[in-house]
Amino acid sequence: MKIIYFLLIVFLTGSNYDAIIGGLSKNYIFLYDTMGSIDYFEAFNTNEKKYQEDKKMYQQSVKDFFDADKTIIDFLLKYETDTLYYSQWIRTRNPYSSNLKKYDLMTNSDNALALIDNYLTQKDSIIITPHFEKISYSRFKFFYAKKKI
Repeated sequence: MKIIYFLLIVFLTGSNYDAIIGGLSKNYIFLYDTMGSIDYFEAFNTNEKKYQEDKKMYQQSVKDFFDADKTIIDFLLKYETDTLYYSQWIRTRNPYSSNLKKYDLMTNSDNALALIDNYLTQKDSIIITPHFEKISYSRFKFFYAKKKI
């Protein structure tokens, strides 16, 4: 019975974390002001109502992310070797821009590490921290094992 309860908790928690990640992927809402509504709605195949819904979902996902217990770190560590797929959990590139910035193409592995960093160092917004280049999974795992957060 205890095993079934444990597996149910793990399943539900993983699903909750997947929902948080899905909500964080709506960070494209930040492009609304820079692109203007017409270009924004066209680029993301959306409208004003959907934009407002996505904005609320993103804000709730940020809150849920920072309110999550520390098991979210274990969830994110599962992405360490996921370097085949690009995701936009931290930032979305303007699809009409010809500029390609350093963090516009981040893999799931990069994004997960940035989210771990944010979970430990930020309070209410998700950013790519200035020290992101200096962190690595091996360094973090050493820290995590030693501190037992």
